[in-house]
Amino acid sequence: MAIRTLTMLAGVLPMMMLTACGGDHVESLVYYFPMMEGKETELRLHWGETVVPMLITVP
Repeated sequence: MAIRTLTMLAGVLPMMMLTACGGDHVESLVYYFPMMEGKETELRLHWGETVVPMLITVP
């Protein structure tokens, strides 16, 4: 995942290049944290059979 930022008047807007993968079918848009470890977590957005995982690290 590559992270770029755009500078805006109110601050910095992070931009991420994400790759979707497949998963079980769900009827509603859901987001969840399947893994949390120390200062790292993974946030998943899941809709239909599409899953978008995002690894988040706190400095």
